[in-house]
Amino acid sequence: MKINKINKWFRNILKASSLTAVMFVFQACYGTAYDDYKEDVFISGKVISKSTQQPIQGIKVSPKSESVFAITDKNGEFGFYSPRYRVTDYFDTLSAVREGYPLLFEDIDSTENGAYADTLLYINVQYQHKVEVNMQLEDAQ
Repeated sequence: MKINKINKWFRNILKASSLTAVMFVFQACYGTAYDDYKEDVFISGKVISKSTQQPIQGIKVSPKSESVFAITDKNGEFGFYSPRYRVTDYFDTLSAVREGYPLLFEDIDSTENGAYADTLLYINVQYQHKVEVNMQLEDAQ
């Protein structure tokens, strides 16, 4: 009887360690489940020249320090999804509540469209599913 209890105890330990190993491999490959429960924010808009009022093509628009981005088309329009968990985590800091969500506008092909100064704009995306941003960029000096 005592041997059966010991065998049962070892089987339970083996089951628990196997489940832990499977969960570790899943998390290593796919990330935590926390990422999947949050919704994305769709950020779109149009970028124009402040001096000519014409659309600007080739401007990279991205949240600062993020890997997601969009590049404006010939009409100066862009759109991309930003993960909601990044947005809400950013708003947990005191400076983010005061300033907003940082959106960076970078001129990546200044030879084709003229030269425009890189601009950082803080927008409010908290509690929203879609945000539209219309931006006027200054010519680079």
